Amino acid sequence: MSERTENLGRRVELRRERQRLTAECDGLRGLLRRQLPLDEEVDDLDGEGIFNAALALRQSLMELSGINRRLAVLNRELGD
Repeated sequence: MSERTENLGRRVELRRERQRLTAECDGLRGLLRRQLPLDEEVDDLDGEGIFNAALALRQSLMELSGINRRLAVLNRELGD
């Protein structure tokens, strides 16, 4: 298999992973919004749940950023 073919396949995989992570980040963002209702008292908020969701969102965003960088390199190398 040629290097170009391998890179094209890797780009397809990375695009799928980016799509999955984007959906995951969107879901975590929605979860955080639900855990932070405007009409609820601050004392009643689930601090641990909010922290865990925020941490998971940050991790997913970092992974997404890495994938976007890798895709940019492949796009540049493949001429797209």
